[in-house]
Amino acid sequence: MPANADIFPSLVLCARAQGHELAESTLFDVKFWPWPVEDDEPIFAFTGGRDLIVCAIKQGPPASYDILKWWHLDESVCLNSLCWTVSAEGTPLICAAGSSPRTIFVFDIDQDEPVQTLPGHGRAINDLQISPLSPYILASASEDYSVRIWNLSPAHQNQPCRAILSGQGHKQPLLALDFHPNGRWLLTGAMDTAIALWAIPPLSELDSLPTNDVEPRVIPYPCFISQEIHTNFVDCVKWYGDSIISRAARGDGDGGDKDLKENEILIWRIDGFDAEMPHPLQPPIPYPGLYTRSAFPHSESSRGFERLLTLDSKHTSRFYLRFGLLHEPGMRPILVMGNEQAKFLFWDLQRCEEGEGVFKKPKGGRKKAAKNGVNAEGLGRLGGLKRDASVASDGASALTNNDSNMSTSATPDASLGVPGVRSATEDPMTPLQPHYSKTPATSLPNYRSYFASSQMSWSPDGKWLVGVGDQGMMVVFHRDNVR
Repeated sequence: MPANADIFPSLVLCARAQGHELAESTLFDVKFWPWPVEDDEPIFAFTGGRDLIVCAIKQGPPASYDILKWWHLDESVCLNSLCWTVSAEGTPLICAAGSSPRTIFVFDIDQDEPVQTLPGHGRAINDLQISPLSPYILASASEDYSVRIWNLSPAHQNQPCRAILSGQGHKQPLLALDFHPNGRWLLTGAMDTAIALWAIPPLSELDSLPTNDVEPRVIPYPCFISQEIHTNFVDCVKWYGDSIISRAARGDGDGGDKDLKENEILIWRIDGFDAEMPHPLQPPIPYPGLYTRSAFPHSESSRGFERLLTLDSKHTSRFYLRFGLLHEPGMRPILVMGNEQAKFLFWDLQRCEEGEGVFKKPKGGRKKAAKNGVNAEGLGRLGGLKRDASVASDGASALTNNDSNMSTSATPDASLGVPGVRSATEDPMTPLQPHYSKTPATSLPNYRSYFASSQMSWSPDGKWLVGVGDQGMMVVFHRDNVR
């Protein structure tokens, strides 16, 4: 087993994002450009409030980043989510949305104004994702209790909304969603404590040419939905093969101080579910007192799901904090969570596959660019953009492994006999401590030296990790060994 230093990344930058407009803002989302770049320059975008910014990492030393594009929108705009895609001409696009104006904006990297807007949701939008099957198919999760599936192709500009997932699913605002790597299924999490699994119409249907008078297809029933997995707001859900990783804003206690400090990320699976199986012919019908509904075969003694592993993520009780999952072919799968005390917690999920926990090994990582038709040569035209600014540490901490200002703690699980290896017979309800953790020093005033990380994002090559959060803070991690 490789040493921790070979598996987990080093913290190389901890700073406020450049610009006084961002110094007091919460940054909510960050995403790397998900396809190869001609010069291997890592490109990412982040957003919060009225700002949407595209950056390129300068590998240093010291580590820094260049701003490639900055949209500073009208003060009525408040963004919290973004995702990357491309146009029919191969131009990089960013979809962004938030609490206002209840519209999805589509930005062309080369334009100063949105090139497309997608109205339709009745309340705030909290998450966006492009389908693995097509760069045109976009899903959005909203506080109006619905998911909308959009087609961004110019052929659908008169009626871009192709399907609405709503009705007998969530009963409170949606917070998170995630496409399965095969594009046929979609997970959602919401404030009703429920996690739902939806069958997505085939690409041929979503991409068929509409007529102007055709309404979006409404899908009222999920194939699976449960309020028994978590007991509070579910604000992050991710596929891990056919298993699921999810977290809620609080743990399973009574809401007291102890509960606020002992939060958990769960790894679990739906009984009888196989992502390659046909969509169920009949959805599970709700009736009073039924808190889990499943269209997949399971025994009468089962609740319809199995809890596989619990990850102990203390001090993550706050709403809208999201973990980052690295799950790519040929790389060790790693999960990272930033907590409310500016501490970053890492778990090596391959250790769990090798004996630490009992869940099945996933069927490979997420597919690459060819899966959704994107040119594998990637973001060549973005690499030539003029840099508007070069940012290092904004007077804060530009950190390396040997920097005395950085407090680093490695925390292997020493309670299991062999460090870091859990017996497969142990109770999956027992929280597994992080395999590694790092805490940066910051330049923030002492009375607010802690910051929470809203989102963590890995680069596709597994070498870079960026997190954003409170007070305009940004952290950058790097590693060379991705195997």
